Amino acid sequence: MAVFFYNPGTVDPAALTTLGVNVKEGSAIGYFGTGFKFAVATLLRSGHTIEVRSDGNTYRFSTVSRSIRGQTFSIVTMNDRELGFTTDLGRDWKPWMAYRELHSNALDESGNTTDDPTILLDDSLTIVCVSGPDIDEAYEKRGEVFIESSPVFSGEHIRFHPGITDTFFYRGVKAYKNQGLSLYTYNLLIHQALTEDRTLYGSWSVENYAKSAIALECTDAGIIRDVICAPNSFWESKWDWSENEDCSDLFLSTVKECLNKQDFNHTLIKLYVRKTPGKSIYDGKVVTPNDWQVRLLDEAFDLLEVLGVEPFPILIIRDMESWGAYDKREDKILLALRTLDQPVRFIASTLFEEHIHRHFNLIDYTREFQDFLLNQLFLQVERQNND
Repeated sequence: MAVFFYNPGTVDPAALTTLGVNVKEGSAIGYFGTGFKFAVATLLRSGHTIEVRSDGNTYRFSTVSRSIRGQTFSIVTMNDRELGFTTDLGRDWKPWMAYRELHSNALDESGNTTDDPTILLDDSLTIVCVSGPDIDEAYEKRGEVFIESSPVFSGEHIRFHPGITDTFFYRGVKAYKNQGLSLYTYNLLIHQALTEDRTLYGSWSVENYAKSAIALECTDAGIIRDVICAPNSFWESKWDWSENEDCSDLFLSTVKECLNKQDFNHTLIKLYVRKTPGKSIYDGKVVTPNDWQVRLLDEAFDLLEVLGVEPFPILIIRDMESWGAYDKREDKILLALRTLDQPVRFIASTLFEEHIHRHFNLIDYTREFQDFLLNQLFLQVERQNND
């Protein structure tokens, strides 16, 4: 099978062979610059055939071996004429990157890409014809290289598309492979400096523009909630919001609504406190326990006293997803209202866990936390034996 990259108009053969040429005049093809040469070198290096048909002419690319200072190089040729570069050009490029380059060129000039050979019958087109298994695979997986979905949110500098992925896009084209999965597919629109292989230098620009767009431009509270309460397995959960300054009223109210959700990104608390001076982040969420609930708490603290834990102040919070929590920033131990519907021993164990977080600075799911609990268990065994 072959893949055909086509667009209206003709091409000057000098544009195919000269590095640094970028022609956008009249009916000439849009961008046979350095990227085209990289694509040609990459495809020849990986065993593909490539030719360009334009205005009744065919330009076939191949290679010839030459020894230069004792080393053998594959010099790229066009119609058997040696060009000024070798197949080592763009040595880090993969065939899918060549596909990305050639398809981008076609799109720039109101063209497209197809695997239908009847396109060759249209003499009004300039067509780049490529054959080889890797380019076939790139064509079949073109949805992984070019965004084909509609955005669910569009900011000035970035768009959010549906789909969990480890890929970031730049102006609709695959430009970075992230180390983790993201909840949304991000397409950066604002100009960025790219590496030689047309990729972003890192993920920080995507994070910064995505955070700014969510905080200032997004009008969908659901998308805001998705991002600020992203589960730990997703990239968005690692975003640091503590230095962000500007945000919309909707963003701020959504942050307040999500403060006690299990996966809430706690770096947002600093932003929230900064934007709401003089207010506790728990305003409107604190519940005064009734007589029955007070009795349950007293019984729970009686159990804690056996462990040597003195009673301590707590806040009862409505609509809190976790059973309990210690807010280090406000130095407060929180108990979900629904926890008081559980048996006393459960209430006591929840309070004890948060007490450990507060007084011993131990973190859930760590060996240190486990050791502390086992220590406490056998301390009680020793006390029982001594009695």
